[in-house]
Amino acid sequence: ADDLPEDLRTGAFNPFIAKLGFWGKTALTEEERRQADNFCNAALNRTAAQMALPLNLIDLMNFEPIIENVVQKGLPELQREILFLHIKEKPRREL
Repeated sequence: ADDLPEDLRTGAFNPFIAKLGFWGKTALTEEERRQADNFCNAALNRTAAQMALPLNLIDLMNFEPIIENVVQKGLPELQREILFLHIKEKPRREL
């Protein structure tokens, strides 16, 4: 989801491009972008929900607060920023 626009421009494989039928496109209309963001959001929400259930079944010992923070707060916030605030289109800093 994060690199969907870049993958469209470069022709790189991206499972969301295939699923949404965007093969051959190099850019998305505003409506297609909204459709892609909503689809990716739903798919990522389903994945996160599937990940949270097994975490409740294992003993995470001292790491429980950290892992819960990442799963319950960090991932959803990053997902929101990427899909709905479009930070992915800002230039990335080189490390």
